[in-house]
Amino acid sequence: MSLTLAFGQETKKINWPFYAYNFGGLEDMSPKNQIDMLRKHGYDGMTVMANFKNALTDLKPFFKYADEHEDFEIYSVFFRYNFNDSEAVKSGWKTIIDKLQGRNTDLWIIFGRPVEGFTPELIERVLRDVVAYAETKNVKVSLYPHHYDVIQTAEEAYKLVTKINAPNLDLAVHSCHEIRSGNGDRIEEVLENVKDKLAM
Repeated sequence: MSLTLAFGQETKKINWPFYAYNFGGLEDMSPKNQIDMLRKHGYDGMTVMANFKNALTDLKPFFKYADEHEDFEIYSVFFRYNFNDSEAVKSGWKTIIDKLQGRNTDLWIIFGRPVEGFTPELIERVLRDVVAYAETKNVKVSLYPHHYDVIQTAEEAYKLVTKINAPNLDLAVHSCHEIRSGNGDRIEEVLENVKDKLAM
């Protein structure tokens, strides 16, 4: 998939892969069946949930089967840091980063629903820890804003990403979550405001 972005006077053509997230029912299939179905329908790859329902995902079968196909990749895994999950799951990002080392697969991180105790200070500390550890493993981290969660928009994410200012940290923009957060009529402005930290 090719997309041309224009920011001011600059125009940049980006060849982005065509890939799917493994939820919305896809996660109920085996890793092999997920990949087989996506390949059949022309997808270049997928992003995989690293944790779900207070449990870590076994990523090995996804990587194993994807590695058998030159035309398919696991582009990223997304880790959801939920304040009320068990400590074992909340600290599972370290295990996941270890599995991503040497794979050219990014870690996307979402901070979950706002609850008492889920403070900006805690979020910043956790993200700093994740990013610092990921840097030692040469893994890129993208902060993923998500509607209804503690970081809902790209501009909110931008403030934190800029504050931490790590070479392996950027942010994602998802038009659906921007629209649902009230930014539907200003997507171009949002992209302009976050462009220097935008995941490419």
